[in-house]
Amino acid sequence: APPAPGPGGQGPGMGQQMGPGMGMQQRMGQRGMRGQRGMRMRQRFVRRHPGLVMHRMMQDPAMRERLKITPDQVAKLQAHQSTMAKSTIRSRADIQVKRMELAELMRADKADRVLIDKKLREVQDASFAQEKARIDGQLTVRDLFSAEQRQEMEKVREEFRGPMMQRGPGGPDQGG
Repeated sequence: APPAPGPGGQGPGMGQQMGPGMGMQQRMGQRGMRGQRGMRMRQRFVRRHPGLVMHRMMQDPAMRERLKITPDQVAKLQAHQSTMAKSTIRSRADIQVKRMELAELMRADKADRVLIDKKLREVQDASFAQEKARIDGQLTVRDLFSAEQRQEMEKVREEFRGPMMQRGPGGPDQGG
């Protein structure tokens, strides 16, 4: 049976499963992202998830042909994405544990400011390392492709962003 409609009777509600054939625009639209707020959220999503756009490009044979991406490039990208995903999971968990430890120090009857400062520095250092790894990963991916391929990828990204950013309450071309 399909999931129960979410608010407004449109598609699944928050936390419910989406069908495998549903595109990102459909899923985001069904979560009630409309108007200016929805547009800003979609823009942030695309900026924060550049790997998703890249992943979709690599999965589409026509797109790989358009971008002249070799099987070797696909294999290197997939290996890199797997490594980065594992690293991100580990670093997020590490940061979360450090924040829990900081909270424990803060709850102590007699707060030790030296220990709190030290733990705060650990949280900041771990967050910095995570962000640095993310940026290094983006540069590594960029280096996998030629200048011509990167230029064509940017065109594809703009094509992808265009309709997504123009989507309004009534669908494409209805404004926001």
